[in-house]
Amino acid sequence: MNPKHTLTILNRLANRKPRKAARLERALQGRLDTLASTALEVAVETGDPIGRVMAKKVRDGVSHETFRILLDKLGSEVYRNSVPLRELGLTITRSALEQWQASEAATAEERIQALNNLGFWLRASGDPESALRAVEQAVELSRKSTSDASLRHTARNLHSLSTLLADLEKREEALSIMKEALDLDRQLAAENPEHEMELVSSLQNFGAMQWGLSRFKDALLTMKEAVTRGRKLAQDPTGRGRSLLANGLHNVGAILDDLDEREEALQALTEAVEIRRELVEAHEHSYRPDLASSLHNLAIVLGALNRPEESVGSLLECLKLREDLARSRPGPFEPPLARTLSVLGNRLRKLGRAEEALPHSQRAADIYRRLAETKEGLFQDDLAASLNNLSLVLGDVGRREESLRVAEQAVAIYRRLVAGTPGAFEQELAGSLHTYAESLRALDRLEMAELVLDEREAILQAVAAGSS
Repeated sequence: MNPKHTLTILNRLANRKPRKAARLERALQGRLDTLASTALEVAVETGDPIGRVMAKKVRDGVSHETFRILLDKLGSEVYRNSVPLRELGLTITRSALEQWQASEAATAEERIQALNNLGFWLRASGDPESALRAVEQAVELSRKSTSDASLRHTARNLHSLSTLLADLEKREEALSIMKEALDLDRQLAAENPEHEMELVSSLQNFGAMQWGLSRFKDALLTMKEAVTRGRKLAQDPTGRGRSLLANGLHNVGAILDDLDEREEALQALTEAVEIRRELVEAHEHSYRPDLASSLHNLAIVLGALNRPEESVGSLLECLKLREDLARSRPGPFEPPLARTLSVLGNRLRKLGRAEEALPHSQRAADIYRRLAETKEGLFQDDLAASLNNLSLVLGDVGRREESLRVAEQAVAIYRRLVAGTPGAFEQELAGSLHTYAESLRALDRLEMAELVLDEREAILQAVAAGSS
């Protein structure tokens, strides 16, 4: 039996029965030098737990040759996109930087690359603040570099820095830095056509920054340029060109949805889903988060086009992907899982399938409650929205007292958000007050319901006056 086949069988066995991971560890014991590349392929093709087993081996100590093989390969696109390799990527990159700091054995270019990779793996692991510090160091080193690749490194690191700043809600700063990266990438692509993929990636990031600042038309123009350029790269044998094209189509669809251009949004998102399905078939464990994201957005657009059954079908497919991802990596994948559960519950309720909706809406609220408790200051608006949806579902299944209690919780959270951030959550508070009033009416508490509706009307009038 060849080594890849053996590792594949052992990895699948360990995935089903975690106690069997010891057999996988023994198969790699003392052989990682010769099996490193094969083990990475198995991780991409069959998922956990082989990546975690390899990370443990690295922490225990591996040869210099194995260390270099892993460090080099984990910088490539197909491995960076592989969810099961995130822990290994983070471990090997941290180890490299620690060794180089002690021995000063690495070149400036190697340090820059490793710091960028560290930022990538930290972000993928749900630690954007630490990722930001790593990438800021990479930017500083690349600006000082005098190598021929200094401009390319600077552009790449600025790109990463911009993404992290956007994650941390520093959107204007992110846009400014991304513009600098985009200008460098245009210059580099004009000098060397092989840099075109980096230019497409920068266009997509810049468009995302514009979109985040509600500059929808500018964002759409930027994203459409990225798609046009991306179509020329779609035959790239590594799959990165197809991935970039799918990213662009996904973003175009989302922006068109915001602009209420739903039919055109549907076309873009349908094509994005088709491409991402192909990528998942070729690299099962590398593109599943992207496919799930496109399926979720496709479902939103289908719902807006009054195609509810198709919307539910997309959400159920998305749910399966996100449940699998959250099971193995809850940190980064539980929030999107909760979003899908919340939307699915809402869709099923509107189809008159409230009993079927209830467990999904309840799970969404439970996840957001836990996230809001463990990540202070975050997920409060998500929790309030999920509670509002849960209240509606509970009312539809006749659990009126519970519906009222949950509606009260949603209103209380929105009141705190409005007090803390005036001008941001008034519309949501008004919506939750409407749900609260309906819960009161269902229990024949009509006088209280009228008072709540009066408050809602006053809030909406104030919002209208402020926007006129």
